[in-house]
Amino acid sequence: MILSLAALVACSQLEPVTDEVPAGSRSYTMTVKATKATPSTRGLSLDDKTLNVKWNEGEKVDVIQDFDGGESHYVGTLTASASDNGSTTLTGTITPYSTDSKAFRFCLHGYKQDYTGQKGQLLKPSEGEDNSIESKYDYAIAEDIPEDIVHINDKAVTFDENYEGISFVSQQAIVKFTLFGDDGKPLNATRLTISGDGHKIVQVYDAMTELPDSRGDLELTGLSGQTNEIFVSINQGKMGSISWSANLTFTAFDENGLKYTYGPKQVSFETGKYYEIKMTMKNEMVNLSTLPQNSEYTATDGFTLTGKPNAVKIIIADGATVRLKDTEIYGGYSLDNEGDLSGHFAGITCAGNATLVIEGNNYVEGCDNLPGIIVREDGAYNAKTLTLKGDGFLKASADTSPADPFKHGSSATGIGGDEEGCCGNIVIEGTLTVEAYGGESCPGIGGHDSCGYITIGKDVKLKAVKGADFDGFVGYCIGSYINEDDESGSGCGAITIGGTVYFDGKNFLSPEFKKALTADTFTYPGNQ
Repeated sequence: MILSLAALVACSQLEPVTDEVPAGSRSYTMTVKATKATPSTRGLSLDDKTLNVKWNEGEKVDVIQDFDGGESHYVGTLTASASDNGSTTLTGTITPYSTDSKAFRFCLHGYKQDYTGQKGQLLKPSEGEDNSIESKYDYAIAEDIPEDIVHINDKAVTFDENYEGISFVSQQAIVKFTLFGDDGKPLNATRLTISGDGHKIVQVYDAMTELPDSRGDLELTGLSGQTNEIFVSINQGKMGSISWSANLTFTAFDENGLKYTYGPKQVSFETGKYYEIKMTMKNEMVNLSTLPQNSEYTATDGFTLTGKPNAVKIIIADGATVRLKDTEIYGGYSLDNEGDLSGHFAGITCAGNATLVIEGNNYVEGCDNLPGIIVREDGAYNAKTLTLKGDGFLKASADTSPADPFKHGSSATGIGGDEEGCCGNIVIEGTLTVEAYGGESCPGIGGHDSCGYITIGKDVKLKAVKGADFDGFVGYCIGSYINEDDESGSGCGAITIGGTVYFDGKNFLSPEFKKALTADTFTYPGNQ
């Protein structure tokens, strides 16, 4: 993608100074015409692929007064009237720092250019908070007014009658990015980060001192996630540059929290112009079959896992959202440096809070009293939460195979806890199809001993199978287990399925539901 940039005039080099106005200073009215600049993104309205100039009534323009020696001071704010063919009248009250200088500059939308907080909107939304480029992020500066046409009398600052007005110069390019995933489908992002080599993307810029308050990535957060078209007001961070270019890297997260990247790509922009760029972004994908045998892998936020690992401990980092796409994952045994057994691990171990997005067909099995997917407390009775979502298929089971001497009737769940620790919270949502199989006296979903709340969404298709009762302990398909002589409860938090609470953490609210959970298999058909 080749773009061109010719930056426009900006403020002259100035020394940082205070904004204080001397005591006893007088206030003056100021009225000045503002004309259309070419090219300009000033006052946006999009006509096909052209940005037209228009002023919005009530827009604010800060006035800066310059002095010999590099001093400059903010002296007031003017307000725009309605637009007339790209022109307007600015009116307001200013309090000059001194009447010794008639050099005034005008900064649309404030003299501090803060590009943070953009929501990817070009025009003002019809309702709700206004985070559009048109109203907040279309910065422009007007300067170099001949001082001999400026007059200061007792009440007002005026300009020669034949003066056509000040012309505003844009400080950025406006870009529409259209995002696609590597599957060719539109990528509806909820956040987008633009990174430049050398940190050339400036977030906050002070037009009065020409000094950046911060440098770094340009982050757009809180995007609607309902469209793959994102508008960005982008400035390279050096006002007055004739041109600039940089290697930019784009990072986007979709509605599920999955991470996509594009670049680095060499680009250049011209301030005051409008661009349309289509990007096919690549998801961060790891083929588990390529990982070294008898190793350990931690999946971090936004990654996709696929394939079948060979004796690899799979960990989901605390707080991460990870996609499972056509995986086959088995728990196993850790080996020491001499090849001797030194421990065992679950199919998937959640280090803390975790979200798994299920796509395609996925199979996860535990090992030796460890579940297929394990989620625990953090040791301080602070339950962590596992969220399963998506539209794929997941089969998760405890290790119940007697073929290996180390696999001896696992006391673990399909999804949840094991005999050594309490299980955290479990949420299953979306349009998933889930099968969960527990080991001896253990539920398909829940805790061997106890667990937090369990919530199953209305559109989830679920099959939960408990393990065989053992030594007087009776397991539920969902929840926990009880002693046959103990009717006090399931040892878990609230169980909610399809929006209905069936167990409130102390009592079953429906005898029929309790009966269903103590059967060998519990099924929920989803929203049919």
